[in-house]
Amino acid sequence: MVAVDAGTMRAFEKAYPRPIVTVWRSPISDMLQVTHLSLVDKRFKYDPIFGYGYMFIFNMLLEKYPDKLIDASIAALDLNPQTVRSDEIEVAKWLEGKTEADILAAPNNAGDGRLNQVFADIKANDEYLHTRSANLGFLAMMDIVGCKADGETLDRWSEALGLRKRNIERDAVLLKEIREKMSQALQMIKSLEIREKKRLADQLEKKAKEAQEKAEGAATAETASLDTTEGGADAAVA
Repeated sequence: MVAVDAGTMRAFEKAYPRPIVTVWRSPISDMLQVTHLSLVDKRFKYDPIFGYGYMFIFNMLLEKYPDKLIDASIAALDLNPQTVRSDEIEVAKWLEGKTEADILAAPNNAGDGRLNQVFADIKANDEYLHTRSANLGFLAMMDIVGCKADGETLDRWSEALGLRKRNIERDAVLLKEIREKMSQALQMIKSLEIREKKRLADQLEKKAKEAQEKAEGAATAETASLDTTEGGADAAVA
């Protein structure tokens, strides 16, 4: 049984209590909430494409974070991290060497393997629940075979795979927005890192200059002291 939405977030935060940068926390929270709503829908049925899409978006969002954060998000949804990860690998291997035509023909070749059967089941299910994860999985596949997610491509995929175009189209827009926001965020972070490095360099330069001035001052004082001592000695001899 999937926890209520607030419980899902609490489970995630308990499993991964470390702070997450705000610009990433917002899409992560949104993804968890949307996925939670899919999981409690009676039409939901987990399949490898869902797992593949889930890992696709979280790998994109959390590239710079440890794997245990993604595992925490999966477990918070009462799913098995090992299953989701293994399904991602299985789909990725299945896609190797595939063309768009191969993918679109998959429902017609159900006997050729587990994933072909998954495609066949989706096409045969008139009440197939379009989840964001699965939609993103299909969009990731389009990327891999070099298809732009435009109207014509979505028409072909929707017809061949039994999908609803408007659902895929909606998440295609979302994916574009996420990529743009991430690009902006990474650029901002890069600018902050450059600024911080410059600040540290300026501090080091200032400290080095102060140390040099202090050393030069000490050397000057020592020279003056020696001159005074030598002058006093000469006077005593005279």
